[in-house]
Amino acid sequence: MKTLLKLAAATLILTSVAQAAPKWITVSKADCIDNGGEMKNGVCSANWQDAGGICSAIGASLPTIGQLKGVIKNCGGVVGDDNNANKQTYQSCYKKRGFLPSNNRYWSSYADVAGDAWYVDFYDGVDLANAKNYSYYVRCVRGGQ
Repeated sequence: MKTLLKLAAATLILTSVAQAAPKWITVSKADCIDNGGEMKNGVCSANWQDAGGICSAIGASLPTIGQLKGVIKNCGGVVGDDNNANKQTYQSCYKKRGFLPSNNRYWSSYADVAGDAWYVDFYDGVDLANAKNYSYYVRCVRGGQ
């Protein structure tokens, strides 16, 4: 009986870990434009408010700042370290995950009390707040924490 309970607990843990990983969604041109965005370099771009609406329209959400930082860390980068720009393995990793190189910013779902929204720049792994009316790239997520 104890073995069966241990097996059930292990299965539950593995299932919850598997469900924790977000599924990254690349927004189609039609979904982007129909919901207030525009295509730049083949990727959806929008202000923060429209970015959230675009993701919502396709049954997804803007990623949390933690999910975006997770890509940096999982690719061997360090959040906030300008030296990431010189790390070839880091640069190759985030590009393989569908993020554009060279100082391209992606919106997160997080907005601070000052009214600024946070974004992540994968090139150097920096996260910063900026005015919500700027146009940055949009990747959406489903699932994850």
